[in-house]
Amino acid sequence: MRQYVVVACSAVVALAVNIVIDLSTDMPMLLRWAVAIGVAMVVTVVLSRWTAARTQGASAAPGESPESLR
Repeated sequence: MRQYVVVACSAVVALAVNIVIDLSTDMPMLLRWAVAIGVAMVVTVVLSRWTAARTQGASAAPGESPESLR
């Protein structure tokens, strides 16, 4: 389920970045989408790492630190 949330958030970020760049500059469409996709990829990596850390932290036993599982 969390993968769908990460992908949906990344798609929304890509669209939003593209719209903001479109309204604020006269950048060509291909370059706008390249920047938007780059930003969305960064968001995907950050959200993926964050959800993985939360999942790993949730799987730790009570009183055990998540770092000891690595």
